[in-house]
This record gives sequence, structure tokens and C-alpha cells, in this order.
Amino acid sequence: MFEYRHSLQQFHSAVASLATGPGDVRSRLRCAWFGSLMDVKIEDLPESLQREFTYIYKRLHRINEEFKGQIEHLSRMEKADPMYKEKHLNQYPHPVEATLGRIRNTTGVEIALSIYNIHESLADMCSNHEKRPKAIPHSLSNVLPFDLSKYRDNIDK
Repeated sequence: MFEYRHSLQQFHSAVASLATGPGDVRSRLRCAWFGSLMDVKIEDLPESLQREFTYIYKRLHRINEEFKGQIEHLSRMEKADPMYKEKHLNQYPHPVEATLGRIRNTTGVEIALSIYNIHESLADMCSNHEKRPKAIPHSLSNVLPFDLSKYRDNIDK
């Protein structure tokens, strides 16, 4: 399974950002996404992990504006000045930035756990060692009293 080594490296970098980065989980997710995961192509993952990555992608791209009415305001500005977008590109929100600015920390933990799970699966596939157990890390088991499968089941909605 050496064809997944590049994806493993990207997820390894993301997990390192999540584990050691500054700030709350949303800040660390920002670093993980923009630092490595945004370059992951779904076809570079094994079919068994593509659904989980789609879940991560959709959860991080759910919101398109940092505050209600932002896109509408920017559209009005573009109508008044056709060059507005080119002049003020920094005012246009990136969906990941907008989403991370508005989600709860617990939602961020769910997304981070999915990133960790993909990393572990890729590491197992690329490793010649014994298969490691698929379990929530002990440090997370006390703070996650909910079943994440219900969130993954709603990916296509």
C-alpha cells in the first residue's frame, strides 16, 4: 500500500498540527486544513477512507459567510463597482475560515477525530507492523460521550 504514503504524510502533518498547534481545536483545524489537508485529493485515498474524508470536507465547508448577510453585501458592492472584488479580495470569506469561525468546539473535536482516524487507517495500510487497535485515544474517550457514526451517516444530506 505504498501508493498512499503521500496521503499519509499529509495526514501525519495534520495530526501534528492538531496535537501541538496553538489555540483551540478550531485554530488547530485551520492550520491542519490549510497546512496540508487542502492538498489531499479524494482519489489519492483508498476507497474505504473516501467517505470519511468527504465528511471532513463537507463539515469544514458548510458555511460560506463569516456573518449573516456578508455575501449579499459583497454582491451589492460588486454591482456598484465591477472592480470591487479585485480590489477587496481579502473581504471575501473562505468557506473553511467562515465555518471554523462559527462552529462549536465540540464540532471541531468531531472533525479532528475523523482526521485522526484516517491517519491511523493510512498508517496501518502503509505499515508492515501488526495492525494497531482502532479505538478512540484514551485522552479523548472521556470527552466524547457521543457516537460519531450518526454524524458520518448524514454526509450526503
